[in-house]
Amino acid sequence: MRLQQYDKAVSSYEGLLASLKPDQQFYYLSGFNDMMAQVVKESTEAQRYRDAMNWVNRWLDVSPKNQQALLYAVNLSHQMQDKGQMLTFAKRANEAFPDESIFKVRLASAMQLNGAPTKDIWALMGEEVIRNPYHNEVVNAYVQASHDHAAQLLSEKAENEALLVADKGLQYKPANKELKYLKGLAYEKLKQYDSAFYYQSFYEPSLLELDEFKANLKYLNYKMYQNEFAISHMRSRYGDYYSIQTISALEYMRMCAKNNYTARVFYSGREEGKGVQGQLEWGRNWSSHWASRVDFSVSNKYFSKFAVHGAIIRTFPKDWELELGVGHRKLYNDEKLSSAVVGVGKDFNQFRLQAKFTQAGLQEKWVYNVAAQARYSFDNPKNYVLALANMGSTPDVDILDYQRLNTLSVMNSMVGAGVGRLLTKNVSASVMGTWYNFQTSPNPEQYRNLYNLFLQVNVAF
Repeated sequence: MRLQQYDKAVSSYEGLLASLKPDQQFYYLSGFNDMMAQVVKESTEAQRYRDAMNWVNRWLDVSPKNQQALLYAVNLSHQMQDKGQMLTFAKRANEAFPDESIFKVRLASAMQLNGAPTKDIWALMGEEVIRNPYHNEVVNAYVQASHDHAAQLLSEKAENEALLVADKGLQYKPANKELKYLKGLAYEKLKQYDSAFYYQSFYEPSLLELDEFKANLKYLNYKMYQNEFAISHMRSRYGDYYSIQTISALEYMRMCAKNNYTARVFYSGREEGKGVQGQLEWGRNWSSHWASRVDFSVSNKYFSKFAVHGAIIRTFPKDWELELGVGHRKLYNDEKLSSAVVGVGKDFNQFRLQAKFTQAGLQEKWVYNVAAQARYSFDNPKNYVLALANMGSTPDVDILDYQRLNTLSVMNSMVGAGVGRLLTKNVSASVMGTWYNFQTSPNPEQYRNLYNLFLQVNVAF
């Protein structure tokens, strides 16, 4: 009954205003606006949003630039989850009242819901927060826009830009923990682990996230150490031969801001004597997108007499990675092997998939190997399981360094699996097993198996 009375009253006002000249309507608009505000308010409080929106549309037909009507139109569109209509009304309100902060806030919200670029929303609220730095809704909207844009930049591998955006948001809310956590993620990507640990520690995880959060802080603490010592041991035997051969290695790594330096010594004692290989490696992060790695090794027996490798790594948005590498080695039997490697990697949150293609030349023969690896990290990259496989006319070139397989120009295949674990704040360990199957005779076809077990312990200090 009450709605019917409102409808009659509104219709009467509409008829009256339509019969008047524009300069005469002014005297009646005040009463019309008051009545429309009342009926829209009652409908909204009763959660009759569709009815309320119909009233608002009639209101705007008569008074198209009424501030209260436009605000109702935006808010009701949001309540009705009509994102497109909300954006339309928010733009209209902002054009009609460009100095009203509340319409800037609503426009930013509508743009976000409609998938507008985070950069545009951040720029919009950046201008408004400078003009009105003490308006709570403006400050909150700017901080949220800073968070969203910084997160987008992180996904695009633009860590330094993400830090700048987060810092601007923190100027207005210095205690905002979400922005601090984002800074921690950016610093982790930049391998500045001390800063990453500091800023990520502000995060307040839920009970479901607590164990994973603690484990990640433990990993960041591990990565804060600049020195790392590793000892590894590999045990190998053929499937048809019970004698076990071993290779042990010691490794020292020095990790600096941009450069990593590694020295390794491999040792193998066999029936024919002892073999020792020394290796030096230099890795450098040139920027957040480019990195390189070079290593050189020499030996007296069993290993490659000398080997040199180089690689460049380029990261792309959406967690893609491309690696291009070349290498040359002189095997212990004086054969020379030159190789080129193309690798592609992709991160899917905690999963990492990687594929590599190796093309090698040996004494005027071309051989190849195709390899794939899948890795799942649990709560941090040191806690993982992995599976790997490869096949081709040569085994993976790394195993050639150990002179365990010299089966070239015949079919080789390998499967393997491993697991790693961060044991304490500065000690980690890993175990991996591989099974090689390779052809020993083409006619008749004969195959042989080789089994390897790798054990490694790392200590950071």
